[in-house]
Amino acid sequence: RNNLTLYKDYSDEEINLAIRRSGLTQFVEELPNKLDTIIYDNGKNISGGEKSRIAIARSLLANKDIIFLDEAFASLDEKVAREIEKTLLSLENITVVNVSHVLFDDTKISYDKVISIVGGTVHY
Repeated sequence: RNNLTLYKDYSDEEINLAIRRSGLTQFVEELPNKLDTIIYDNGKNISGGEKSRIAIARSLLANKDIIFLDEAFASLDEKVAREIEKTLLSLENITVVNVSHVLFDDTKISYDKVISIVGGTVHY
């Protein structure tokens, strides 16, 4: 729980919503003590994808207007990455800034602006 909330007070409803939106439901359900399972130093006992999803859940809990993603989907399988990205892009009143080497055609259309760099040239 504290790995998500960073020791701030959030309702169970807020925590569970962030877990669902960040694709962590199955991961949390499979933990021996669910939300109260201890995550060791720098997440030694979890995968890179799980770390990314925890970071996304933290951002959602913080309820900020902007979410910055830096290769957030790089450690996730494509299906999970697409689902989380679609969820984030569907949220109202939130700006998503996503820096990534991976751009899915089906989610690309949900961005207001896509800037890419190909061969050292910036494309708008």
